Amino acid sequence: MNKYWYVNILAIFDEFLDVGMKEKRACVVAEMKRLQAEAEPITKIFEDDEISKSIQSTRSVCVKML
Repeated sequence: MNKYWYVNILAIFDEFLDVGMKEKRACVVAEMKRLQAEAEPITKIFEDDEISKSIQSTRSVCVKML
């Protein structure tokens, strides 16, 4: 028996982990893209200067009422 058998087992284990991590990464990236697409309309609204100013002024009025 090869006295370095554990090195072979570690190499096989590392390869197994690499495949699992690649699959997990693909799932995570797909989920991130889906969520970004869902959030895009809201992001566009907040990028509009007029809406942003309106939200800030409304917020300041509400804080004064507290």
